[in-house]
Amino acid sequence: MAAFLKIDQDAVVGKCLRLWIWANQQSVDGNALNVTDSFLDRLTYCPGFSLALRHVGWLDGRDSRLSIPHFDRHNGQPAKTRALTKRPCRKDSYRDRM
Repeated sequence: MAAFLKIDQDAVVGKCLRLWIWANQQSVDGNALNVTDSFLDRLTYCPGFSLALRHVGWLDGRDSRLSIPHFDRHNGQPAKTRALTKRPCRKDSYRDRM
């Protein structure tokens, strides 16, 4: 996406994060987002961002019916539940004892 948009890779990560946080607040499963491609470009402050997302397969649908493929793997209630119930690692246990 960075090459497609001619921006830094770190900027792409930040813009994706901005999009995914917004989508997580607006949708349970990342489907039927009632917005346009131009709205997503404005949301991420990057003209052509939605086109770049489509180019790499991270955005489907048409204006007013957009979806983020595999959104539920990393966002939504099931992912939140997994994150909250994860088994603590050794480092977490050490921090708790301090």
